Amino acid sequence: MNDKPPAKSNSERQKEWRKRRKEQGYEMHTFWLEPDVADLVNEALKDSENKQKDRAKLINEALKSHLKD
Repeated sequence: MNDKPPAKSNSERQKEWRKRRKEQGYEMHTFWLEPDVADLVNEALKDSENKQKDRAKLINEALKSHLKD
């Protein structure tokens, strides 16, 4: 007998991950970058192995630096 619950779908795992992030105080923001800014971001990430993670880190650090001024 197999008492393991069925494997979760990608959408179920994504929903749970987003719920955990929200509970941790994170906020999701969707926005468009100006073309010249997008070029700068893409250039900074050209050698990245994990572009999504590194993009979030880059944007978070830039905003923190800019907003502390």
